[in-house]
Order: sequence, then structure tokens, then C-alpha cells
Amino acid sequence: MSKFDWKELYEVGNHLKNYSKEEAYQRSAIGRYYYSSFGHVKEYYEKSFRRILSSENAHTKLINILTNSPFVEEQKLGKNYMN
Repeated sequence: MSKFDWKELYEVGNHLKNYSKEEAYQRSAIGRYYYSSFGHVKEYYEKSFRRILSSENAHTKLINILTNSPFVEEQKLGKNYMN
């Protein structure tokens, strides 16, 4: 299985957003944007720290790791996920 391209999921979000202004499509687009972003950040974490993030509470764990990072840019990423 090849590595998933998270940018493709973002493009699906764009398609849904532009396809219809109905709330269900707009909410689905937002979901695709979120998971695309999460996938990119998760890959960054796993590559940078050489640790695989388990799927149990992965979103919460990643937010906590980033917001408690000594690096300002990572703290910003974590705080953006909380908003």
C-alpha cells in the first residue's frame, strides 16, 4: 500500500465545498480539511520524533504534544487545533 497523499483529501474538501452550498456538503468539506491537516501534522510528528502515534486518542495526544512543545511553531500548531 502506498503512502496516502493528504493533499488529495484536501482537494476532495474543495470539491464538496464547491459542489453545493447545502449544509451537509459544507460540513463534509470542513471534515475533509480537518483530516487532511491532521494527517499532515501526524506525519510530521512521526517523522520528526520517530514515534508512531497510536490511533487511540490520537487527536488529543497530538494536540497535547504540540502545545507542550519547546518549539513555538509546534505550540502554534497545537493551539490552532484547539480552536
